[in-house]
Amino acid sequence: MNNSFDSSDRIDYLCDRYLQNDMSEEEAKEFLNFAAKDEFLWDRLRGEYITDALLRDIGDTADEIPFIEGRTGARTTKRKKIFHFFNSVLRFSGTAAAVLLITSAIVFLGSRLVERNISEKYIAESALPYAEKENSAAPETTSNALATILKMDQVVWKEGSPLYRTGDIITAGWLRFHSGSLLIEFFSGATVQVNGPADFMVVSQNLAYCASGKVFAHVPPQAVGFTVDVPQMKIIDKGTEFSLNVQAKKTEVQVLKGKVLLDHSSSVIEPLLAGESVLATNDGNIHRIKSISSPPESNLFQTDLSEEQIKRLRNSWDHKMKKIEEDPALLLLFDMEQIDGKTEINRSKNNSSAANGTIVGCQKGIGSFPGKTGLEFRRISDRIRFCVPDDLESCTLFARIRIDGLDRKNNNILMSDGCRSRGIVWSISRLEENKAFIRFDVRDKSSERFFHYHSIPCLDLNDIGHWISLAVVIDAKAGRIYHYLNGKKISEALLEHKFPVQINYAELGNGRTSQVKSQYVLRNFCGAMDQFAIFNRSLNSGEIGEL
Repeated sequence: MNNSFDSSDRIDYLCDRYLQNDMSEEEAKEFLNFAAKDEFLWDRLRGEYITDALLRDIGDTADEIPFIEGRTGARTTKRKKIFHFFNSVLRFSGTAAAVLLITSAIVFLGSRLVERNISEKYIAESALPYAEKENSAAPETTSNALATILKMDQVVWKEGSPLYRTGDIITAGWLRFHSGSLLIEFFSGATVQVNGPADFMVVSQNLAYCASGKVFAHVPPQAVGFTVDVPQMKIIDKGTEFSLNVQAKKTEVQVLKGKVLLDHSSSVIEPLLAGESVLATNDGNIHRIKSISSPPESNLFQTDLSEEQIKRLRNSWDHKMKKIEEDPALLLLFDMEQIDGKTEINRSKNNSSAANGTIVGCQKGIGSFPGKTGLEFRRISDRIRFCVPDDLESCTLFARIRIDGLDRKNNNILMSDGCRSRGIVWSISRLEENKAFIRFDVRDKSSERFFHYHSIPCLDLNDIGHWISLAVVIDAKAGRIYHYLNGKKISEALLEHKFPVQINYAELGNGRTSQVKSQYVLRNFCGAMDQFAIFNRSLNSGEIGEL
């Protein structure tokens, strides 16, 4: 291509003529002659076209996208000035900034490369990537969840009933328990406390059935129409608070605020107002009564723990930590509270060779109970660096964490630097079907082999936002390795490696793999942690349950 100023200026003129839809047949032939001498001219025209299209999109979304034929809409004077400014940057700078500008536009507009073809058809097709095309998207994740358990108090489940925990998502089905209380929040906005013994069924996000139990319901205006079926009738809310005492042959209903409608066997829909109560029996009769004989307590609606409750939780935690730190097998204990600046203090009292940890990026947050501190792991930089140089034939690793998301395929709890020889990787690995399992890998660098000890799939979407405890136990004497979730053994395997593992320099909540073209694979954990411990012996199930 002729690099004289006149030739360059002429090419700019021809590009601008095309973008304005004013290019004549002679000018098109002239442009093709230039392009025959410089194959990169097509890339330049395409870049200028995309820049112009982007400016059109920003400056006047009503304009249609220009094509070589049948274009409509004229460029405004303001857009012309803006285009010429960018055109000057692209023509004279030749810098990475100019390249970045075009590249960003290409990415933003969803462009794709097309084969060079010196014809008007090529120019027309080069505009097509700007128009969004229908892509075959992967199926979206589905859920049949209807409600969630906000709180639980001393619930003793009946045999065969799902063993729900606080924060669990509820699908349609029975909740059967001998004693205790559940606070259930329906997706419609209604909140219901059920006191045992109870047989309570979640039917939909706006409907429940109670065969037995004491119920207290708060229904905001957004959930008007929320209905509780009992054996004798339906209680249809009209924006209210009401309570039920459902027994084998009768149900007592009391309206505390607002109004409900009673739809019973006689097909009569009867209003019940605040302060009124009725008794419905299995023979179809409804009698007015003064009040419910044994009203349910609604203590779980209290939003915050009392000072006394928080004090009891703190005392229990402190007692447990003191017991752990005195264990002669303890090498490392981080409670995410003994922090001096950016240093996480190792609470072990056994003159352990393990040093304190260094906090990189993590911020303080709320731990597993009110008043307890935890450390938040959010960014790819967040981690705690530490060192345990001991050889470990038998050992136990324990962590209490809250999973806020499984952003990576592998989400590290702990990783030895660069996964050194005899080093370990302890992580949560995500499966495509919204399940996850616990990974524990040991590397033998001499044979370039990894020994994989993975749990069964044991985590799913219901675990997001929950505090859970994880433990892995290497028992060299028994020749076994065990995984624990919330104090319960979930899987075990034969110990295949025949050498002591060595954590050495390592990171909590993150980890650096071996470099691939000067890049590190991202495996940072997204969530929080408020306890981590390493013991140089294998703890039994009872001991792990007490951690």
